[in-house]
Amino acid sequence: MHEPLCHISVLPAVDIKGKGPALGVGQQELRVHVACLMAGDGTTGAAGLLIKRETWQFICALCFPMRSTEETVLFAAACCEGIKVALAYQPTSIVLESHLFRLVDL
Repeated sequence: MHEPLCHISVLPAVDIKGKGPALGVGQQELRVHVACLMAGDGTTGAAGLLIKRETWQFICALCFPMRSTEETVLFAAACCEGIKVALAYQPTSIVLESHLFRLVDL
């Protein structure tokens, strides 16, 4: 069963070092919030990403369907997709945030 987000006050985070910024661009940390859900019948799932700057300025949001039936696979794929999208903005670091880090052994 999925925990409602409203009961979580502080989300765990993982720092990932990214590519350096282009010349003339200041340092930029991006925060990527990853969420995913399985359908009630367990046949499909969906993942969502919210990407923002360290100043909490919104950059973009994405949502995409996934065919995985395993929550850990769905979460891992969503994290990879979030990192891939965030790297397009050439951050100096990426912070992954999610209520689902309990699914992986960090």
